[in-house]
Amino acid sequence: MDGLSLLMLGSVVFLLFGILRESTSPEAMMDFRALYADARCLLHDRDPYNRNDVLREYSEAEKAPTTLSARDLLVIGSNAYPPTEFVLTAPFALLPFKAARALWLAVSSASILAASLLIWNLVAERESALAGGLIGFYVACSLSLLYFGNPGGIAVSLCVIGAACVASERNIALGILCLALSLAIKPQDTGFVCLLLVLAGGSYRKNGLRALGVVSVLGVAAATWMWSVSPHWIEELLGNVQALMAHGSVNDPTNPLGQGTCTITDLQMVFSVLWDNPKFYNTASYLVCAPLFLAWAIAAVRKPATRKNLYFGLAAISPMTMLPVYHRQYDAKLILLAVPACFLLWARRGRTGRIALVMTAAGMLVTADLPWAFFLAALPRIDSSGGWMAGKTISAVLAVPTPLVLLAMSGFYLWVYARDREAS
Repeated sequence: MDGLSLLMLGSVVFLLFGILRESTSPEAMMDFRALYADARCLLHDRDPYNRNDVLREYSEAEKAPTTLSARDLLVIGSNAYPPTEFVLTAPFALLPFKAARALWLAVSSASILAASLLIWNLVAERESALAGGLIGFYVACSLSLLYFGNPGGIAVSLCVIGAACVASERNIALGILCLALSLAIKPQDTGFVCLLLVLAGGSYRKNGLRALGVVSVLGVAAATWMWSVSPHWIEELLGNVQALMAHGSVNDPTNPLGQGTCTITDLQMVFSVLWDNPKFYNTASYLVCAPLFLAWAIAAVRKPATRKNLYFGLAAISPMTMLPVYHRQYDAKLILLAVPACFLLWARRGRTGRIALVMTAAGMLVTADLPWAFFLAALPRIDSSGGWMAGKTISAVLAVPTPLVLLAMSGFYLWVYARDREAS
């Protein structure tokens, strides 16, 4: 009951402060505003990947502030999600904006709370209080999931719910559906989790393939719908991605000071501090990540298809997924999947268990909202009068912690996954 109480306390803090912040800021739910306009475009036979069509649809909704910054216009008008997103967003677009916004807020809240409760339930018999406190803290520091209204909050939560159901072999049909919907929304978040199920073999492979089969059907239907509306949607989608990733744009990895609380988590942030050249920092990130993914895949194939092995595989891949390509801190809530492996090791009462707890707690700390908010509030007090070097130092301080801690966390769990005999 102590663990459950701590988890509930974190959940209450999350709901109260998350809803309060969302309801008092005119700029809140900006990502959902964009999703809503995109889906209404498609429902009205307009092109959801054409910036002019999206902004026109957004303006006709008459639910936005009268003045929008250039950054807001770019975010709203540049749809960078695959057409399978409309499986989730189209039903919301059928509603008036205020009702759709309230429902999105409710679904986002319920999904992350359900995911955290399921993960806690998997480890409650081993270490209820410590796990409840750790997960409760992480949930309490997830206010950005509600403030921005990004679909990553729902996608990651569904992925965690699906993986927990499949791993525990309970409510498997629900787990498959959650994984498929998560893949439809953000395949870059959930893809490697489903790949682990396929590589692991046994019943896990069957369930992973079922999830892939469901999302394939959804993908064909969504792509066919899109081609009927806009034959050039693929080129437009790629153009939107490039616009958002352009130098100085909202997703530019070379601009850590402009990322706010929801900092980018990929390794491009680190390497861009050394050399602001996309060819360099992209290639360097891929070269670092490729051996890790290869070693993880080999371990997944070689290890027996047991629940313990699946937990260790999930613990290794959840932070690793954040590193090679663009992700933000709200995507990193995926590391909730590392909690079962962490407390499997902690139960052994050895050095490996202590390292697992430190690594997992550090990963949660650097991807939590509140620590970064306090850090950013202190930034104006940092003396940058030293010129170029001081500016580069501040950029490095902002860029390094999150990706490098996630890299260390994934490396540790990969080592355990590949070498630990008790996990066999």
